[in-house]
Amino acid sequence: MQRGPIEAGLGWCCKEDTGFVGADAVRAVREAGPAEKLVAFEIDGPGIARHGNPIAGGGEVTSGTMSPSLGVGIGMAYVPAERAVPGTGLEIDVRGKMRRAVVMQKPLYRKGS
Repeated sequence: MQRGPIEAGLGWCCKEDTGFVGADAVRAVREAGPAEKLVAFEIDGPGIARHGNPIAGGGEVTSGTMSPSLGVGIGMAYVPAERAVPGTGLEIDVRGKMRRAVVMQKPLYRKGS
C-alpha cells in the first residue's frame, strides 16, 4: 500500500498549490480523507512490537521498542483511519502471540523522565 504525508500526519508541510511532483495525489487524499493513519501506541503488558507485525482488523507496525522513560513497549503503526482515535484498543501479533495495545496521543514520553 502506498502511503504519503497525509496518512503520516504531515499534511501541514505540504502545499499542493506549489505544484510539486505528487501534489495531485496528496490533494486527492486530503480531500477524500486518508484510509489509514499513523498512530502511536503502548503495549498493555509484556512484549515489544516490531516493524512488520500485523494488527488484527487491519494495519501494520512501523516501529517498536521498550520505552525507558515509560517502562512499557511503545511503537508506531498504520491503522485504518476509524481506529486511529487515542484510547482505541489494538491487538498486535508479536511473534505468534496477540498482544493488547492502546492508541496513544503523541508524543510518547513524560516530561522530566
